[in-house]
Amino acid sequence: GGSISLDGGADKGVDARTSGGSIRASFDRSPTADVRLSTSGGGIRVDLPGTASMDLDASTSAGRVRSDFHSGTPRASLRAPIGGGGPALYLRTSAGNIDISRARTGAADLRSRTGAAPTWTADAARIAANDAAYGAFADAERRHRDGAPTDADIARLTRDAQRVADDAMRGLDIDALTRDAMRGVDVETITREAMRGVDVEAITREAMKEARRSLNDPSVKADLARAQREVERAQRDAAREIAAIREADQERAQSLREAAQERAEALREAAQERAEALREAEQERIDAQREAEQDREEARREAARVKVRRGGNETAAACAVAAGVA
Repeated sequence: GGSISLDGGADKGVDARTSGGSIRASFDRSPTADVRLSTSGGGIRVDLPGTASMDLDASTSAGRVRSDFHSGTPRASLRAPIGGGGPALYLRTSAGNIDISRARTGAADLRSRTGAAPTWTADAARIAANDAAYGAFADAERRHRDGAPTDADIARLTRDAQRVADDAMRGLDIDALTRDAMRGVDVETITREAMRGVDVEAITREAMKEARRSLNDPSVKADLARAQREVERAQRDAAREIAAIREADQERAQSLREAAQERAEALREAAQERAEALREAEQERIDAQREAEQDREEARREAARVKVRRGGNETAAACAVAAGVA
């Protein structure tokens, strides 16, 4: 199980399989033998030249099949000829998307169409111009079919065009290329040739029709309804979570209020008990002072009585002494 990458031509049959990984195959000329690619878990991408002629048989159990060679919305399976038909292009995946892309025109493709090996000067300029023009229109067609391009798409398309230009210029003798281009290359003819057969307005109209048809496609409607249900379910789940959080906050607040009330009640009871203890202690102090005052008063009266009795006894004794003398 692993990813597979194939590059080059296919003069002999290709049969590539993997149990877990993606498959990427790029052909610089139209295969002349059957190509079979299958994976149990991953996507499949096949790049074919614009002149390819094959019989496409693509299917995915969980994903979409998209082809630059066919109009219409992506679907789970697609059986149709590419170009005039030819060797089988058999693509299967259990979980992933399948993309059949129209590769930009290169030297090998130019050779297959013209039957002549291009020189590295004039033909290189023609190839570079064809690359840039055809690639830009292929990307524009794909963007129109898949939907309006975003800022990211425009930026990526700009980078791709710049990369094509850089690749075309790398390694060239600019002076020799310019002289050769001036002698035998008609840029206007090249441009017209590149533009021939490409109707941007028709592509735009077809894209608008596809967009309108896709809105009426039962599978698209089902996907939109399913997405809407998922959104509503997520909103309900979020509402339940918010309600649970609020309920927990309310319970916590109630617990805090009850704890505060209990603490306040305990403080009031403690204050009342302390005040009562202070009142009792004060009363006991007053009672003790009153009892002590009473005891002192009683002691004074007793002392006075003793003194009176003592004074009476002394008087009686004096009287007796006086009587004895007489």
